[in-house]
Amino acid sequence: MIKQEQNMKSHLIGTLMIASMVSAESNVAEWLRNQNIESGTTLTLPEGIHHARPNDFPYRHLHISNNDDGIKHIVFDLSGLENVTIDGNGAELVMHGHIIPFFMEKAKNITIKNLTIDWAHPFYAQGEVVDAGESWFEVRFEEDYNIRIKDGQLVAVNPDLQYPAHLHNVNFIDPVKGEQAYRSTDDYGMFKPGNQTVTRKADGVFRIASSLMRNKPQAGQVAVFQYAGRTSPAIAVHNSSNIRIENVTQYHAAAIANIFEGSENIYIDRMTMKRRGNRWYSALNDATHHVDCRGDLFITNSHFEFQGDDAANIHGIYRTVDGSTDENGLRLRLNHHQQLGVDTIHPGDTIALCDRDSLETLAKLKVGRVVPHDHQITNYFFENPLPDLDWRDVVAMAYITNVNVNISGNTFQNNRARGVLVKTYGKIRIHDNYFHTPGPAVITGYGTRGKWFESGPFNDLEITRNTIDQCMFGDWGRALFSMGTGQGKPTSKNARIHNNKIIQIYKPLVSVNNVENFSFYDNEIVKGTDYPHWEKSSENVQIGNGVTIRNEE
Repeated sequence: MIKQEQNMKSHLIGTLMIASMVSAESNVAEWLRNQNIESGTTLTLPEGIHHARPNDFPYRHLHISNNDDGIKHIVFDLSGLENVTIDGNGAELVMHGHIIPFFMEKAKNITIKNLTIDWAHPFYAQGEVVDAGESWFEVRFEEDYNIRIKDGQLVAVNPDLQYPAHLHNVNFIDPVKGEQAYRSTDDYGMFKPGNQTVTRKADGVFRIASSLMRNKPQAGQVAVFQYAGRTSPAIAVHNSSNIRIENVTQYHAAAIANIFEGSENIYIDRMTMKRRGNRWYSALNDATHHVDCRGDLFITNSHFEFQGDDAANIHGIYRTVDGSTDENGLRLRLNHHQQLGVDTIHPGDTIALCDRDSLETLAKLKVGRVVPHDHQITNYFFENPLPDLDWRDVVAMAYITNVNVNISGNTFQNNRARGVLVKTYGKIRIHDNYFHTPGPAVITGYGTRGKWFESGPFNDLEITRNTIDQCMFGDWGRALFSMGTGQGKPTSKNARIHNNKIIQIYKPLVSVNNVENFSFYDNEIVKGTDYPHWEKSSENVQIGNGVTIRNEE
């Protein structure tokens, strides 16, 4: 991650309790100028609503995985600090435009708790579908959203942004059920230049027509249009350890809401993500996202709904190999534009060299030195000799096995897309949760055919005592539980799905490929009654290539 140098932080030990009274709504920048956040500090925010605008805060150039890189204004920059607690004291932080409430790198023992985060103007627009036909629909945008036509495309004029925002997808909400419309899905394709025709019909009413339109909206539904880009998470954590987020409510974030990279021991407890008022989305993208993280990765007793993507995604990054270098080195390439500049592999770490198709581990190398070439290419030099491999058939990823994932006691519902995605070694336990998602409840699928370059295999997965309530009422994914890779040989093992209650409206329940020791047993399956049943397979459990069944249960 490339960033500006910061002033050295002092490391005085003490407690700073702030009890000054402020007005019901204030500018948090004015208050923060009088505070000194140091290691060992407990900073207690004043009660009330506090607004934050980009020009009032310092900025840094950041590369944040799965988000857009660039200049980021930051309200609380906790980088380099240790033993710090930010106690919101019930306060609310309201962001305006491109700004990140919390960022930290190389921080230790940080707690953020007891606060609410929102944006004054969300990074989407919405309106009621007033008419629809074959390959077109008309939408009346609500008064809070200023929509115009520019170069034949819809754009949103957000009062907190300098330039109009382009729209790149639309989803349709059933306002009676309060969720994604039945069998609806994404419509990214129709928003590419030249793929749609937009006509203004009346004040605030636009007709959008496209031969590539996948959905069939109905009058009375709500169309939610997402802004293009992912600029501003609520909490971004890089190369840090022992981070706790407790009793935090988030109504919006202009990107993935909570992103953790190369970090260790992340505890999220009693987090609430939900929509506010008549808004139909919460965060623009995922609720939580972990990239190349290790140690305890806990998400417990939390409630996630209406975010524009998954509730949790825990994965690594695989890099392609450009070739070898002198001094026992490899030149590795980051491939997705929202992963450029990410540095989650350091001296002392282990890299796995994997088969390009299956992600089977072919060799392991201990990193001695790391020399970035640019934001996309980094030279890694190793302590042990390079194996004799055809680098065209190899990808590389961080080999992280000391992972303990605990996802329990949560509610995942009414968002766009899926529930939980986990692609990591180590111990994975997903239990005692409630799922009601328009796509799969849990995905542990991986491979090298996807556009996000996310790894990898798992070796100890248990999914138990969850309620899976009529998931797949939208059209994302292929099964309630999707596991393994469709290419190559088995590289994942030890998957157990048992003692769950599954309220079923869709087949298949399980799709599994290339997993050793897979078992599906003692699950209560009952017929759901709130939706028509539909299927992509006549089988409940779809067993693909490379699967061995564990029968002792």
